[in-house]
Order: sequence, then structure tokens, then C-alpha cells
Amino acid sequence: IPKVYSGHLGPISCLDFDSEKELIISGSHDGTIRLWNINNFHYKKMLTYHSDEVYFVKVKNNLLYSGSKDCTIKIYNFITQKNITLKEHTLSVWTIDFDNDNFFTGSLDGTIKYWEKKNSDNYQSKYTLNITKYSVLKICYYNNYLFIGTWNGCIEIWKEKNKILSINAHQSYISA
Repeated sequence: IPKVYSGHLGPISCLDFDSEKELIISGSHDGTIRLWNINNFHYKKMLTYHSDEVYFVKVKNNLLYSGSKDCTIKIYNFITQKNITLKEHTLSVWTIDFDNDNFFTGSLDGTIKYWEKKNSDNYQSKYTLNITKYSVLKICYYNNYLFIGTWNGCIEIWKEKNKILSINAHQSYISA
């Protein structure tokens, strides 16, 4: 019998899963993030720190990362229940990927920012890559290569802040 998790007031735009905490995490166009208990089929906590649509949620090392149309990245600590706000993108933040404790974020502003962890409550934007006049919708970081999907259907591959390849792969956006 299918189970239904109900609670968001808008479309769900992103999901992640934390098997250790037995949580499903969902982000919605209603601006909320809900932490769902897998076994109870109801949310155990609602985070309301974004002021607009949530486009990604990602759990890593007891931290929940999220990006939003409000141009911010939020980092929620499951242990301390504190929240950090990072704001340097000028348009919606759509994607994230990790380089150990540091991470990359991509935005509709056409940039990718590299965030460096300074301490447990502090991150700093170390550099910005100006990718395109089109939106950056997806990034994947693997083996020192950054793979980028853009609104105009282009795939770019970067290494060490340098573009090494650009492929006109599709006629429309690449978001996954």
C-alpha cells in the first residue's frame, strides 16, 4: 500500500535522504523545508528560514544545505540547530556539489561560487567562476573536474578555474 507524505503548500522541487537519521528531506516552492520521519509518514520538523522557493537540499556530515530563489544558501546544523546564511549570488541558487568540507554553488546569475569552510560556523566565498550569460542549473564535482549544465543546453568541463571543454549538447536546459 503506497504511503503519502502530506504537508507542503506548494510543489516539491527537491529531495534528499539521510539513512542514519531515518529522514527524508524535501524542499518546496512554498519556501519551506520539511524533515520527514520515514517510519511515521509525517514531518517531524519544518524549517522556514528561506523567504522563497527552495531549489536544492543536501545532507552531509550532520549539516543540511539548501539553496533558494531568495539568492541564499542556508546551512542548518542538525546537532546545534543553528542556521548559517550565505548570500553572494545575485539570482536564485539552484545547485551544489562538494569538495570535502568546501563546496560549489551554481546560480541563475551564470556564476559558480567556491565556498571554503573557515570553522564550524563560518564559510567564505573564495572565488567566483563566471560561466555564462545563461543560468547554471547543475554542477557535479568529480576528481578535480567540474561538470556544468546550463540553461542553453551546454555542458562545460572545468579544471582548476579553467574551462577545458564546452559541448553544445542539447537545444534546451540541462538541470540533472
